[in-house]
Order: sequence, then structure tokens, then C-alpha cells
Amino acid sequence: MKFTKRSNNHLTAHLYEHLFFIHLDTLLQAKGYFPIIDYSVDAYTDDGEITFEIDAYRDIHIHNFLSQAADELLSNNELLAIACTQLESESHHELLIANSDELIASLKEINTLLWNTDVKAEVNTRNIAKGEKIKIIELELIIDYPNVSQALKPLYRLVAGVTMNTFVSNIADTYGGFVASSAFETTADKSLLGRVHLCERVQVSEIQDLFNESVEDLTTKGGYSRLLTDLQNIDSMKLAPSNERAEADTGVSMDDTKWAEISNEQNLQISLNALKLQVAYEDISTNE
Repeated sequence: MKFTKRSNNHLTAHLYEHLFFIHLDTLLQAKGYFPIIDYSVDAYTDDGEITFEIDAYRDIHIHNFLSQAADELLSNNELLAIACTQLESESHHELLIANSDELIASLKEINTLLWNTDVKAEVNTRNIAKGEKIKIIELELIIDYPNVSQALKPLYRLVAGVTMNTFVSNIADTYGGFVASSAFETTADKSLLGRVHLCERVQVSEIQDLFNESVEDLTTKGGYSRLLTDLQNIDSMKLAPSNERAEADTGVSMDDTKWAEISNEQNLQISLNALKLQVAYEDISTNE
């Protein structure tokens, strides 16, 4: 499903995109839905046009979540501050706001628009601007290649990938980080690497706590269990794992039968027990 809104000011529209994405993602996870397992959201802004592309892999009433996100969007100043920081983390530039009340009024103009209409929100174009370039810190998150049996490595890698996606989403929503579409990769030693751009360092202990909370939420709210159920009936999965990618990452040839054989609660627990997170920081600069 594709949803669009338009504004005469690109920067205000881009900020609205970040603000809406944070709240929508938070609402979905609060109801026990998780990225990759239950849904995916891709959001971007081009010349003042905001686009959300949303795929639901369950019977999720997306329109209800969109309505709730819009109704609650501008009632939380902390959420707006996080969105501003996210935009700085993405652009590597300071965000200059002349008057916060006028900015909120502009965001309300966009927020009141219905999705997928040709109406353009006319907002104050002088109230927000991109400032000087700022130093950005890259947070590197590594989930080590597992010490599990060869047969279980594909399940472990899938569990690790699902966990990493939810985890970095929570970092972005909590600390104003920016996660690019190319933020994930498999390292030479087959570890899983995720990258998040931040304006300020976060204590490693806080990052580890958030990782543990992400794993706990995925466990207690049924995310991992739904993944296992899907893998046991892989023909009906809307986002099935790639057998080619599994073999490239683990050396194990997979098919539907093999996924079903290894996808049980005992092997899930083995995989979760093997998850180990490493955290590192690197100062980065841009050529902008």
C-alpha cells in the first residue's frame, strides 16, 4: 500500500515523514507487531512529496494505525525532538528552527491533509532551514557468527536478522538515529553488521539494555513464535527467507522441508542463547 502527502516546503515535509514514521512504528510494535515478521515500512520525501510504502504480512488494519498516528502525532514534544535529531543524523547538518510554535503549525497543516490527495499543504517556508555541517557518529552493531550446530545456522541467522531489524528501529526511535537502507551487511567472518548514524554517543550499557528489551519484546509478544509458524508453512509466507542467501551466509543448502524441520521452540531458544552483541563507535565525516 502506498500513501502520499504533499507540501510546498521540502524540509518541513521531510521532518513530518520522520515524525510520522517514528510514531507509526512505535504504535505497531506496542501492539506486538514487528518489522520483517509482520510488516515493512519504507518512507521517503522527494521535492516536498512524502511517501509511505507499507506492506502488512498479517491481518493488520493499517488504516486504523495511520489514523491513530495522525491523531496523536503532535501531542508529544519529545517525539518531535527525536524526529529533528533523526533528520540531522540523516543530513549531517544542523536543523535550524526559527519558531517552534510556527513549525508545529506547519506540521499540523500537513497532518490534516488526507493521504493520496492532490491538495498541497502551504506552510511557512522560512521557519526551518538546514544549517552548518555537524559531526556524526556511526554506531556499529555486530551480532557474532554463532557457536551452534551447522544445521541450525540458517535459523540462527534469520533470528539474528529479525532481531537486528527491530533493534536498530528501536535505537532510531529512541535516540534519533538514522538507519539507511544499506545499513546491514554480512562481514567477512559471517557476522551480521548493522550501522546507525547518531548525533551523540549513547552509553554502551544503554545500547545493550535496548538490545535485551528488543529480544524480550519479540519473545513475549509472540514475534519469534509467529516466525517459527511461518517457517513451518513457508509456502504461505509473504516474506519468505532466501535459500540462496542462507546458503551463502552459512554453507547450508536449504529448502522448505529443511526450514520446517529446524523451526521449533527448542532450536529458537538455542539461537537466542547464542546471540551476542558487540558495540563500537566511529566518528565519520562527509564531503557535503
